[in-house]
Amino acid sequence: MPRARTKITQKNFYSFFIYFSNGIKRTSRLWKLLKDPAMATLEFKDISDEYYRTSQKDTGELFTNKLQKWVDTYLSKEAWDRCIIARRQEKFHRENRRYPIKLDVDAYIKLQEYAKVAGLTLAKAVYQASSVALSLSKECKK
Repeated sequence: MPRARTKITQKNFYSFFIYFSNGIKRTSRLWKLLKDPAMATLEFKDISDEYYRTSQKDTGELFTNKLQKWVDTYLSKEAWDRCIIARRQEKFHRENRRYPIKLDVDAYIKLQEYAKVAGLTLAKAVYQASSVALSLSKECKK
């Protein structure tokens, strides 16, 4: 079953706005997929300039509606689909980001011993220890 068409809302406005800003600035693949690239660029530049002149924190329905109208007018179905795919990939990578950590030798040895006793991998032992430490630090702040 196909997904419902994503609408531009106040909540997701900024991510769409940045995606299209970057696509038009770089004249990337998006440029080739626009119905009328020259007019689309001019009109988007007007929306962008107005957005930066006003309060950026409060996008309101005005900019949401303008961007939705721009998308409906100038974006082909293929370009819109690419945009949605890019946003989903970005969200996935943001949610599943991993960070390197540095352990001193003593902490590494203790975590390794704990992992053996608990029957865990070292990564899972580190995750458990860090989540316990994080919850303790939150309790101390209260």
